[in-house]
Amino acid sequence: MTGPDADEIDVTVCSFDQPATVTPADHTWVDDRLPWIRLADDLPTYERKRKTHAA
Repeated sequence: MTGPDADEIDVTVCSFDQPATVTPADHTWVDDRLPWIRLADDLPTYERKRKTHAA
């Protein structure tokens, strides 16, 4: 849950009207991805939360 003083929020890109216009910075929660998904870029990956996120 995000509080009112959050510096950022995470949203699902597919919820945007034009998701192709958004450039990702990283991949989070990759531990939960489907087994057939292969990430083929050099973006940072995090099994769960980013290290910079609060607990």
